[in-house]
Amino acid sequence: MRMFQRWQIVVWVALVLATAQVEADPQRDRRWQEDLRYLATELPKRHVKPFRVASLETFEAAANKLLAEIPQLEDHQIVVRMAQLVALIGDAQTRLNPAEHAYKAHYVPIGFFWFNDGLRVTAARQADLHLLGARLERIGGMAIDEVVAKAGTVVGQENELVLKRAAPLLINNVEVLHGVGIIAGLDAVEYTLTLRDGTEKVVRFEAMPMQDRARYVEPTDLPGVEPPLYLRAVREQYWMKYLDEARALYVQYNDPREKKERPFTAFVEELFRLVDEKSPERLIIDVRHNDGTNSTVANPLIQRIQGDERFRERGRLFVIIGRETSSAGMMNAMQLGGLCGAILVGEATGGRPNNYGEIQATTLPNSGYTVTYTTHFWEVRPGDIKATLRPDVLAEPTYEALAAGRDPALEACLSWKKP
Repeated sequence: MRMFQRWQIVVWVALVLATAQVEADPQRDRRWQEDLRYLATELPKRHVKPFRVASLETFEAAANKLLAEIPQLEDHQIVVRMAQLVALIGDAQTRLNPAEHAYKAHYVPIGFFWFNDGLRVTAARQADLHLLGARLERIGGMAIDEVVAKAGTVVGQENELVLKRAAPLLINNVEVLHGVGIIAGLDAVEYTLTLRDGTEKVVRFEAMPMQDRARYVEPTDLPGVEPPLYLRAVREQYWMKYLDEARALYVQYNDPREKKERPFTAFVEELFRLVDEKSPERLIIDVRHNDGTNSTVANPLIQRIQGDERFRERGRLFVIIGRETSSAGMMNAMQLGGLCGAILVGEATGGRPNNYGEIQATTLPNSGYTVTYTTHFWEVRPGDIKATLRPDVLAEPTYEALAAGRDPALEACLSWKKP
């Protein structure tokens, strides 16, 4: 690339401009500059459509600017800036994770989820349980809208749901908050929260090493609250449960990576034996946690449903989607909707109908940070420019439902009636 034809001149200018904010270390600077050179030359060559969103000129300008400023930046600031450079590709699965090396990263011991009424506290230490359900208003003196806009620059934003998924992780990462200019130092973070009783409270949390994760309490851990079905086995690749009272078969398909002891084809056979035995009135397939790797794994399930007349009547087959549904998971949701007539329920997907896939990775030679990138663009619907797949029936998560152990999406599936 032509940007690196000016390499020696830019490095010389960078060294001249370096300030006393960062102690001079030419060897360190050289190692980061080598990493940046590798990133800025290799990523465009390897990615399937590197300049579909940002132009080549924009990418080069950002890389050159960072190249010149490396001697003035701390290590974590360089990593955040590299993440921002990767995010210019505009592909949510092409990314550099600033917190990959946990021993170098710090976090704030509080967790958030972005509901339709804002970012709310959904995880807290035992001493901070009174903060559960509080809405985040500001970090430091910065309003939450500006915070999210700044923090969101480190992820490729294919649509608003990508940011909704990523923001809760970004806003308690201390290095990210400092690297994008939200906080002034790395020692602590101040959050302004509106508690559930309407009072405003400023809380200050000391930064903690990422590798020393605190034990969190979530609303569904509180006495008298059972976790809703969709949160009970998120790490299980695929599983099912027959709901006797509702006469519905619930299937959660989280991860296309097959179990050695229970391949997906065997799982599908078990599923249809249960269908034969129970004759469920509704089959509900939940892919809201499925961000996909291989869409073909689900083919046996899709083909069996497509050929089974018991599910052809509208209202017999439902698919739950959400912000985490992307890549292969979203393609499977589209297949079940298009080929099998499923009713899509939940919230919009984090992936586009025409989307990136076939993820590969490379490692920066000196720092060891991993950069993932996609090598295929799936044009499932030629000419479709929609940024997301939207449900037929909108059923968004709410804090009130979570705190009560309820699932609005499953409830919508079970209560659906023909118009």
